[in-house]
Amino acid sequence: MNGKPRPFPALLRSVQYSDIAQMPSARRTGKMVDKAILCCLAQNASDVGAGARPGNAALMQAAGVGHSQLGIHLDRLIAAKLIERTYRGDGHGNASAYRILYKHPAFPDRSPNGKEVFVRDAEQPPGLESLSQEQPSGLHSGTPLNHPVTSTNHPVTMPDTILIPSQSQPNHPSHPKADGWEGFVEKLPAMMRRALHTLGGSKHSEVKVLVAKHGAELTLAAVELWIEKREMSVDGIKRNKWTAFLDEYESYLDEARGRTPEGIAAKEADEQNRIRSAEEFASRIAREALAAALGEEQKLEETEKMLRELSK
Repeated sequence: MNGKPRPFPALLRSVQYSDIAQMPSARRTGKMVDKAILCCLAQNASDVGAGARPGNAALMQAAGVGHSQLGIHLDRLIAAKLIERTYRGDGHGNASAYRILYKHPAFPDRSPNGKEVFVRDAEQPPGLESLSQEQPSGLHSGTPLNHPVTSTNHPVTMPDTILIPSQSQPNHPSHPKADGWEGFVEKLPAMMRRALHTLGGSKHSEVKVLVAKHGAELTLAAVELWIEKREMSVDGIKRNKWTAFLDEYESYLDEARGRTPEGIAAKEADEQNRIRSAEEFASRIAREALAAALGEEQKLEETEKMLRELSK
């Protein structure tokens, strides 16, 4: 969205029409979860997308996911710069606060039919916009937001200006690639990143070796599958979560490898080889059966010929 949003309903509509392709999750079902989280945050935010504190229970209900998966999707949205966390809660009735970064290109200036305009200055070229030029009701630059979902104990303060990206600036990546150890750590779900900081030296080295051997992207995919599919919730693990992962990761790594383009191609090649082998086996059996039948027929002809000669 290039420009300042119109009143609160305009921000909701812009999020509603956000580009599903630019949601950070890889699969479409994951992208739908990302968008559901954004819509829930927008409904609990101010006119400019700040101060959203619906709480984890509301977000999980809106997105249809559990606590672990919610954390993964929030981390992805933050990494893709669709939202930012402006306050981290402690999980005991003190919810984290988020801001929707409406300058992201995923959020449109207009509705798909062009009849609804979501920004006040949609026709102006993008540039530096000052919130002080036209303040929404109840909002004062440099002061806490006057919004019912913003706790007075933890106010969210708006900056004096918001930078709006120009057309020449590159768009934010929709799904940043984990590259190397630092990229791997940055893209980890928050609970695994915290657990890594408290992991002992030898186990920490094992994780590094695993990433070096299999690559950051594949290892990260295995970690996410482990969190998603582990029979017992990862949240309930009392020991360091990485110690448990190192004991259990192999099957999840194999599944993650099977979902890569190379893994899918290998599966298709194996299936083709299996079909080809079955066809060759069936063809060989058919040839052998035919040869046996022809041999029996030849023996019968020779016997009849011999009997005819004896009867003369």
